[in-house]
Order: sequence, then C-alpha cells, then structure tokens
Amino acid sequence: MDGSRADLADLAGLAAQGGREAQDKLLRALEGEMISLAYWRLKDVHAAHDVVQESMIEIIRSIGKLDDPARVRPWAMSIVSHNATDAGRRGNPPARAGGPRSEADVDREKVIDALHRLPDEYRQVLVLRHLQGFRYAEIAQTLGLPLGTVRSRIARGDELLTRQLRGVHD
Repeated sequence: MDGSRADLADLAGLAAQGGREAQDKLLRALEGEMISLAYWRLKDVHAAHDVVQESMIEIIRSIGKLDDPARVRPWAMSIVSHNATDAGRRGNPPARAGGPRSEADVDREKVIDALHRLPDEYRQVLVLRHLQGFRYAEIAQTLGLPLGTVRSRIARGDELLTRQLRGVHD
C-alpha cells in the first residue's frame, strides 16, 4: 500500500471492522503527516508526538463512526488539529536550543516564525495546503469551513506570510 486515497479508504474500512492489522497500517500510513501537522501547530517535537499518540487512540476508538472511508485522511487530520490546538492552549512554548545553525536552518526558522505570527485562521489553512498538500475541499472538511472561506483565507494568508517574510507590516 502506498498511502493513496483508495488504499487509505480500504484500510479505513477494514480498520472500522476491527481489523488490528489494518488499524496498524492505517496509523503508520498517516503518522508522518500527523506528526508534521502537530509539530507545525506546536513547534515542539515532543509535544507533537504526544498529540499524535493521543490522536491515534481517538482515531481507532472512533473510526467506526466515519461515514465515508475515502475521507479518512482529512478526518484524521482534523482530530490531530483539534488535539494540537488543545495542547497548545494548555502548554508553554518550548525554549529554543542554542548551537550553530546553517543558512537553511535560519531560513526555515524565519518561515516557521512568520507562520506562527499569523492569526490562527490563516496559519491553519496554509499549513494544511502548503505543508500537508491538502486540496481545498479536504481543508474545508478538516476545518469545517465553507470552500469559499478556505480559498479566501489561503489567499489572504499567503499575502500576510509574504509581507511578514519581507518585513512589511499592515
């Protein structure tokens, strides 16, 4: 299985029937994306892994309630997103480690910092679109927003992010 939509849908269907092997394969197929999403929301790898573990338990417990197995990816990511939001509200921002950094690390850090300075409504859609590769419809389903709202937030978020990176503020 390569993680395609059809493969994930098949795994989700089997996992909903209680297939332990299908549950494990489904979680492994989604784990990287879940960690990435949680990390981008929390900026702390340990907290991201905690959120993913919590989310995996929730996914397995509630997968039988998933109406359309083809929608397992955005459904699972919405669980991670909500859990990461809750964890972010409970925790403190992590301290940054010191040490030498490459130019690429500095650039990446600037982008991450700029993303985290954006209002949450724009940061969420930009992370899902640009970093997770979600389609507009998947973002709308994941966040429970109308498609037009997703499109406008991505456009405005891209504009705000560009301005942040250039040092231009409203």
